[in-house]
Amino acid sequence: MAATVILLGPIWTASEFAPISSFKVELNTYALARIIQLSDSVKKAQAYEIQAFDGSVAWYSNMLDDHEDELGNLDINCINNFSEESTEVDMLHVTKDQLYWSAVPKHGSDADEVRTVAIPIDKLTDLFKETGPTVTHYFEE
Repeated sequence: MAATVILLGPIWTASEFAPISSFKVELNTYALARIIQLSDSVKKAQAYEIQAFDGSVAWYSNMLDDHEDELGNLDINCINNFSEESTEVDMLHVTKDQLYWSAVPKHGSDADEVRTVAIPIDKLTDLFKETGPTVTHYFEE
């Protein structure tokens, strides 16, 4: 079982001026348990989603641009060389079956909000079942 899962992917935003284009988040088994607990709470309350402040996501402006190896795979080693973009109001959104994170770029407005792709909770749980101390997964749009 993996102790850490690293998720990478592009972001969604309605703003053409948002300086952020991609995200990276490292989750441990405690974070997974929290997400499952929040999902269960959504089901019990028959709510649409629960939102919680969560600053675990690193937001980048060009992390995924032109950083592929010779086979076209994302070069994970390049990612660690980029600086993070500053954000405010970092939130975790959990529904009954998926999750995503959102944030507003520093000095931006609500119209500049960025969001990660929606991640199915079942898929996240499956990633933790893979072997190795760390599992990295790239989520497409």
